[in-house]
Amino acid sequence: MTQLASRFFSAITALLLATSANAQTSLGERLVLSLSYCDARFFDEVSASRGELDRHAQVIARGRAATFPVPDMTHDTESKSFFALPVEVRGLIVIGYFDEITRIPGGVIVSWGLLVPTSTTEAAQKLGGLFWEGERLRTEGKVFVRSEVWHHDEPMRGWVKEVTEPGLPKPKTVERVLMVEPYSGETAFIRVGCSLQGAVTREMLDVLRPDLPLK
Repeated sequence: MTQLASRFFSAITALLLATSANAQTSLGERLVLSLSYCDARFFDEVSASRGELDRHAQVIARGRAATFPVPDMTHDTESKSFFALPVEVRGLIVIGYFDEITRIPGGVIVSWGLLVPTSTTEAAQKLGGLFWEGERLRTEGKVFVRSEVWHHDEPMRGWVKEVTEPGLPKPKTVERVLMVEPYSGETAFIRVGCSLQGAVTREMLDVLRPDLPLK
């Protein structure tokens, strides 16, 4: 076999292996993995998986992506929707989606993610292996957290891997947090999701939440 033919064969083999691996990744695993980046990848995945998701939940195209609609992002009890058919993932099931926006002094909190009927500990144990940089997941009581911080005064640093503290974000910062946490007021399920907290700009939302209709 010539060197050129060998390189061609190796490239084709790598492509087939990658395609096969992607085909073997379940819908639930792809949703959890893409969600764990806390950026547009989740909404791109929802858009790309609409054919598979149609039997599970309502999906709507919004902007250049797609999402699971909720009745009212600003309402405590109307900011979630339940799937018609759960999505299985690593021995657990996803039964719905939440999407919230809350105004705070100096900014906003935008939170979104999946509803899972289990404990936070079991969810972290079974799904943590799917999370991007899951080794950075830390515990704060019953909550599991991974965080990054954006400093508006130092934008060239990008998202800095910093441990955040409870309470309001510091001025001129945005905290991006992956959380496995209890759902306030609910005992039947917990939340596996993301949160942008603080001085969130329209430009950030355009990049991280391309589905949002906010102006």
